Amino acid sequence: MKTRLPKSHVLNEYVQSAKCLAEQNDGLLPNVRWLRINGHANLDQYMHAHPSAFSHIPQSKGRPPSLGYDVQIRARHRQTARLLAQENGGKVPSLSRLIEMGYPRLSRYIYGHPEFFKRFRREKGKKNKTAKEHIRNAEKLARKHGKLPSSGIILKEHGWALYVFMRRNSALFAHIRRKGHTRVRNENKARCT
Repeated sequence: MKTRLPKSHVLNEYVQSAKCLAEQNDGLLPNVRWLRINGHANLDQYMHAHPSAFSHIPQSKGRPPSLGYDVQIRARHRQTARLLAQENGGKVPSLSRLIEMGYPRLSRYIYGHPEFFKRFRREKGKKNKTAKEHIRNAEKLARKHGKLPSSGIILKEHGWALYVFMRRNSALFAHIRRKGHTRVRNENKARCT
C-alpha cells in the first residue's frame, strides 16, 4: 500500500524540480507550452495552484524556442506571402483581403506574428466601421431575413467585424428581433431561475 506524502512535501518537490529546470534553461523556467510538451504538466498545474511558491523562480513568457515544425510553417507562410506580393504589385494583401482570396491561415499567421513579415510591404486594410454602420447593417439583415439571422449567416454575409461588434455590444442591438429568440422562451427562462 502506497503512503501519500503530505501536500507541502509534494509542493516542495515541484519547487525543486522547477529550480532544476530553470538552471538547465539559462536561469529561466521554460514557459507553459514547453512544460506540457516535455512531460511537466503536473508542474504547470502546481504553478497555477500555488503561484506564490514559484514566484522567486524567473519564468520565460511567450512561445518556446522554435520547434522544427514552427520553422517550416513560418517558411511556408513567408513564401506564400512573397508570391502574393509579386502578384499584387509588390504588396501583401490586407488581412481581410487575404481571407477573401482564400488564405485565412496566412491572414491569421500574419496577425499573430507580425514580426516575421516586417520586411514585406503591406496593403492597407479597410477602416473599421462605426457603431451606426454596424447597427444599420444588422437592421438590413433583419429586414432581409425577417429577424436577425444566426451567427453563421452574419459571418457569411458581413464577416467577423459585425459578428464581433454585436457580441461585444449586444445592448445596441436589443431593439432588433433575433432568430430563435421568442418571448415564450424568455418567459420560461425567467420561471426556471
